Amino acid sequence: MMRLENWPSRLTETINAASSRRFVWGESDCFIFCADVVEAMTGRDLFEGYDFRGKYKTPKGAIKQIRKNGFVGIEEIWDHFAEPVDINFARRGDIILLDVDDQLPATGPVIDSRAAFLSKDGITYRDTTEGLRAWRIGD
Repeated sequence: MMRLENWPSRLTETINAASSRRFVWGESDCFIFCADVVEAMTGRDLFEGYDFRGKYKTPKGAIKQIRKNGFVGIEEIWDHFAEPVDINFARRGDIILLDVDDQLPATGPVIDSRAAFLSKDGITYRDTTEGLRAWRIGD
């Protein structure tokens, strides 16, 4: 999966557009947000052929839908679509996984030394050193 020539501006536009959206499970959550980011940067819809968008409304529903699509969890989905990379070497546009309290793990694109996450309060930024795993998106 290759990044488009204008991927930096497309990444910024996607994050800016997400910042005005309300968090809704299955429509505008961190999982869908990251798929949108990848599509903006690469032109590839990771969810093509999978049944995720609009198919769950709660964290439990997300887990059920992930399993219905043949995956164990969010990490396995990203392992399927992208190359794992050491969190210390994640670069702008890569996806990182962050453990959050009493929810599914959150995923977000790396911006600089921080990553952007879609939350109930809009876009929030967390230091990449808080990440547990990372995946390389394109070359």
